[in-house]
Amino acid sequence: MDHFIIELSKGFRVPRKKIPLGLGDEIETSYEELKKRLAETSASARDQEKVLERYFPKEYAAELEWKRGQRDKERWATMFGNPSNDGGQVRVRGAQAELLRMADRFGGDIASPRTSYRVTDFSDWLYRLQGVYPDPFVKALGALSEKEVEKKRMERRRRLMRLSLGAKDGWNLWYSGIEKEKPEAFEISLLKVAGCAMRGVPDYVFYNEASRTVVILEIKCTDAKLRLDGWANLRGQLWMYGHIDPIMNWGQRVVLAAEVWDRSGETRRQTLRWIMGEGAFDADNHELFEKWCDCLAV
Repeated sequence: MDHFIIELSKGFRVPRKKIPLGLGDEIETSYEELKKRLAETSASARDQEKVLERYFPKEYAAELEWKRGQRDKERWATMFGNPSNDGGQVRVRGAQAELLRMADRFGGDIASPRTSYRVTDFSDWLYRLQGVYPDPFVKALGALSEKEVEKKRMERRRRLMRLSLGAKDGWNLWYSGIEKEKPEAFEISLLKVAGCAMRGVPDYVFYNEASRTVVILEIKCTDAKLRLDGWANLRGQLWMYGHIDPIMNWGQRVVLAAEVWDRSGETRRQTLRWIMGEGAFDADNHELFEKWCDCLAV
């Protein structure tokens, strides 16, 4: 008996129902018995779910919500747990040197001078350095997917935050940029181009006042090939967000996190985390930022 059935059966009698088999025959069964019998058949997983939902709608809905809750708890445990074993901590040998080589050869050609600069201008430049030119349609589709994914998860995430990020843990959602049509852009005074400060809009910023720890979370929806160390544009984007003025002022420890979901938003493909100021992460991105500035000045 799985954990859901154990929890479901606590405190009350599990109901039994009569299920018609056709030709006037029927069987009396419970939700868990029907679930086991269906699993032994050749019916697809979706067909099994349809049968369960038809004859035991309340039990099916309760199990579905329980499974979602378990996935979300795992998500938050990954986000706020020990980052030592997370993806993103790996530094792929030669990757930085290759990016710098590409910047020397083509960086000036793909840099786009402007009167003001946003974090996405830098990340787009890094994206192109990797030999990929963003298709405007695909880019817009990805952004739309991210918003739709978050819209679908909104209420569940709010319930989860009340459970997992309550006062006892000290975590609070300080800022959300992905849910707004025209989100506020924060100034980044430490990173300037031609004397003008960069500006950026992170997806989510969580803050723990007791530990003065900040977690900046970026959501990506894509079916692109994954990298152990994350894509250069993703690393650069989060690195810049880590320099946002309010975060620099009150965050003693800044964790940069990214969740990569598939295009449908149903499957979390990868979680990446970095700590600001640790390892080569800061030095690599700062070197690329200076190279970008040089290319813009040409």
